Amino acid sequence: MLLHSAARGGMTGRAIKLVAVLAGVLSLMAFPWGSLKGQPAYAAQQRPNIIFVFSDDLDTPTFEKAMPKTKSLIGDKGVTFDNAFFSEPLCCPSRASMFRGQYPHNTRVTQNEYPDGGFRKFWEQGLAQDTYATRLDDAGYRTFFAGKVMNGYGGKVNGNTFNPVLPGWDKFRGTVRGPNDNTFKFEDGSVRKFPQTGFGLHDKIVTDWAQDFIRASAPKDQPFAVVVSLRSPHLPADYPDSYEDRFTQATLPRPPSFNEADVSDKPQFLRYPKITPDQKSDLAAFNKKRLRSAAFADNQVSQLVSTLKDKREFGNTLFVFWNDNGYHMGQHRLPGVTHGGKRMPYLEDVRFPMLVSGPGIPAGVRSDEFISAVDLLPTFLDVAGAQVPDYADGRSFLPLARGEDVEWRDFAYSEMSDAAGTPKGNWRAVYTKEEAYHEWTTTGDKELYDLSRDPHELDNLLSPGDSAASLGALAEKMATCSGDACRRAENP
Repeated sequence: MLLHSAARGGMTGRAIKLVAVLAGVLSLMAFPWGSLKGQPAYAAQQRPNIIFVFSDDLDTPTFEKAMPKTKSLIGDKGVTFDNAFFSEPLCCPSRASMFRGQYPHNTRVTQNEYPDGGFRKFWEQGLAQDTYATRLDDAGYRTFFAGKVMNGYGGKVNGNTFNPVLPGWDKFRGTVRGPNDNTFKFEDGSVRKFPQTGFGLHDKIVTDWAQDFIRASAPKDQPFAVVVSLRSPHLPADYPDSYEDRFTQATLPRPPSFNEADVSDKPQFLRYPKITPDQKSDLAAFNKKRLRSAAFADNQVSQLVSTLKDKREFGNTLFVFWNDNGYHMGQHRLPGVTHGGKRMPYLEDVRFPMLVSGPGIPAGVRSDEFISAVDLLPTFLDVAGAQVPDYADGRSFLPLARGEDVEWRDFAYSEMSDAAGTPKGNWRAVYTKEEAYHEWTTTGDKELYDLSRDPHELDNLLSPGDSAASLGALAEKMATCSGDACRRAENP
């Protein structure tokens, strides 16, 4: 069965009655958030705040090495979901899934470029009119967004700049141009450009705005929801000059999958040549830049936590740190051998640990339960006491984070449709704790890896013509599921 009992232990705290304002109607709801010791009296009368911070193109080894503050301040104070998976390892489809709680085959945002994806596709379908932002806003939260929205936001449509203010945000600062231009669209419709010199880097600018919003929002009788979309460590991996002397001796991680010795078991179109010494050198140099850029992002997270603590709000805030997609850096000889890449079904691209702290969440827990990007909207709405829409493909992971004994899925699902620049790149994939199954739907190639003995996906157990019937059937079912059918899917 897909759903199983995820027994948890160590939950502490006491039930506290919180006042929930839902769509302007006052109702009393009881939430077992845990102790708010040290919080001001008003905190007991409001629902928890929400802060969601996510990086751009971060990979797990870089995170582990360059972001110790985030691990300490969020991970060690809460739960780390090691099996958190992206619905699609690409910017726009992933972000659309976060906003809507749907897999890409339901948002129909499957690429970064129009007409198959990008912000324009997201907007034209009306998806921006109903997101976790609009529903949190309707539920009485003060809402804030700053940073990158999606590719194509601020681009040209019929000769005009296309950068509408997204609904649901009381304060909105959306990045409207590329990574080297600090230009933002504000909630009042104005477009403003900010300096890039000194500390005028994108991630500091958006973090400073978020801190100002938090300071202005607390203490108040209204909870707030803050979303900060960081750019680090996305190409070109910006960081302040003062970070230049960091990680000078860092070496490029070389797990067994790096420059994989034998790729004859991979699909024919993925049998790339071995990475050359010059390419390794370029990749190693870029890896140092990524480490510095991630360390800069780490500092932004710590600044947000400091502000929450200064305002005595940290203990009453659900804080989620994640990423928009995974990233490979030379594994399996995959594309991007000088600066890394994404778009692939291998674990480097589809999986990244999610860190969650907040009231009622026990500290220092590591969980191997399967979390998905489609679970974010249901979780945020669960915190707010707001109605989760029927169209949502995911479920709230809040009970898991709090250590409750709940029925939960035993696999993750990810997909890719019409991947530009990736030969024959349509695929769907299912991951369990024991196996990873990739199915390339255009070519019919299939891969099966025994993760218990082969965690780096080196040895494909399927020869041409072989199949993995149960996982293949599950992947096929998930590729067309919607709403309740996704939530109720079971292993055959």
